[in-house]
Amino acid sequence: MSWIDDAKRVAAGILMVREKVDAATADFRGRVCTACSRLDRKTLRCSECGCYLKAKVWAKVNRSPARPRGEVTHCPLGKWRDRDIANHYRAIDGKPPLPPPAPRAAPVATSTVPSPTAKGADGGS
Repeated sequence: MSWIDDAKRVAAGILMVREKVDAATADFRGRVCTACSRLDRKTLRCSECGCYLKAKVWAKVNRSPARPRGEVTHCPLGKWRDRDIANHYRAIDGKPPLPPPAPRAAPVATSTVPSPTAKGADGGS
């Protein structure tokens, strides 16, 4: 990274972050963003919203670099368990809402206890 990228990231942190979230929330957000395909790994900047990862994950409320307004800090793709907030701002911006999350498959129960129908369970078969 160049010194210009470093300066932009520092400025974004100073200008964008007003109130901070707790460390657990910032850690969760950082792990989600690091795994996301929309993160530019060279600049650590989100290509969806334009925010710098290290500043945004800590912000409770921020000023979006893409829009001149204050916002409740959220993932624009709803990946921070904040789909309702993301959809609120999508509606303001005239964008369609995010699709509902795919249903989760029910966990498969496994047991080491033999079932009552197992051979020999009826007492002598």
